Amino acid sequence: MNSVQTQGIVNSIDELAVCIQAKVDSGELQGVETTLKHYHTEELYGRRIIVPAGSFFTTRVHKTDHISVAFRGRITMLNSEGESQEVTAPDMFVTPAGTHRVVYVHEEVEFATIHACTEQDDTKVAEVLTFNTMAEYQQYDYIQAITEAGFTDMQARALSENLEDQVPMPENEKLTYIAPSAIQGQGVFAFEDIPSGARIAPGRIGHFRTSVGRYANHSSFPNTQYVLAGDNIDMYAIKKIYKNEELTVDYRQANRVRLGAEQ
Repeated sequence: MNSVQTQGIVNSIDELAVCIQAKVDSGELQGVETTLKHYHTEELYGRRIIVPAGSFFTTRVHKTDHISVAFRGRITMLNSEGESQEVTAPDMFVTPAGTHRVVYVHEEVEFATIHACTEQDDTKVAEVLTFNTMAEYQQYDYIQAITEAGFTDMQARALSENLEDQVPMPENEKLTYIAPSAIQGQGVFAFEDIPSGARIAPGRIGHFRTSVGRYANHSSFPNTQYVLAGDNIDMYAIKKIYKNEELTVDYRQANRVRLGAEQ
């Protein structure tokens, strides 16, 4: 965990964590002292921490869901989707896998997290349970998704690059374009702002993929989903999408729709 008594504005929580650590390392910012205790059973790991008021910190990205318990204090949490949540103790909630947060401590906070974990070495628990960045988690979740569908990474890439089942995007479909992606290779991007719930483009036309079906990258927190439309599969926005924003889909959801179309 990176923790300092200051505030900053950056483009992502990953970027904020790097910025904080660099400023702490250079002495420009001063880290704060936290009290941390570890608890183990054969199947569970618990961590109890006290963080002083006026601090803010970035969390690591957890691989699985876990339980969080606030014993005292008050915090505000901002996630990578820009959604904020205030927690006033006493409180208990589930933190979903893949959650990345910035946390500001209004009043000194004492809380615990409880995880399914058999690792007994305190110095190795973080590596077993978490990633440093959302990018690392997204790559992990992509591998999980294609594995659940019965493919290796190599097989999934070979299917994606197969030109025999692809057709050009119809000329009247003008809401997307293809460009280099920060996620992986090429990606699909919005040509203009797209409202939540709007149809965007076909991902499949009959048995053939369009550029959307080929290049849409996976995300654990996608901004689109696929919907059966007769013999086709269309992409729809599930939240407001801004011009030049990359369009992403959960490959698990995409595979369910694909299987449904084949029945």
